[in-house]
Amino acid sequence: WWVPGMDSEATDVFDELIEEMERRYQLTRASGSDNLAEHVRKTGRPLPRIVCMCDEYMALVTIDAGARKRIEQSVTLLGAKARAAGIHLVLATQQPSRNVVSGAIQANLPCRVALALTSHIESNMILGTSGAERLSGSGDLLYRDFGDPQRLQAPLLSADERRRRFLG
Repeated sequence: WWVPGMDSEATDVFDELIEEMERRYQLTRASGSDNLAEHVRKTGRPLPRIVCMCDEYMALVTIDAGARKRIEQSVTLLGAKARAAGIHLVLATQQPSRNVVSGAIQANLPCRVALALTSHIESNMILGTSGAERLSGSGDLLYRDFGDPQRLQAPLLSADERRRRFLG
């Protein structure tokens, strides 16, 4: 787990994910496979998918320039190669600006979700097009993988409902 102010721990997590990605690439090569799913089909040995969630990416990359460079390099590498190894990144930020999300990050993380935003500039930053500034909130979202964004509705649970379901 990482919390703001603990950037060395965050870079350690990304380093471990890169090591695991490379280990999985060696396994898939050894089985003559191109990706994790094919490797599992051929060997019958499942490997769990790994999801790395970064709740506030801006807090992570605005700590200091040295840590930012290491984190961006790691995220770029993982974004480019990790999916085939069954490792997935989820980066969330409340400030989708060029100061936070570099072009290399954008290029290597093609799947995007935008919730209600304040301006078409933020929408364009995330999705490559305007539209998220017109969302109604309450789970209304735009999703883009390849091609044009699709409007979807995510379930929205009230605070009382979350407490009842998840805290007993």
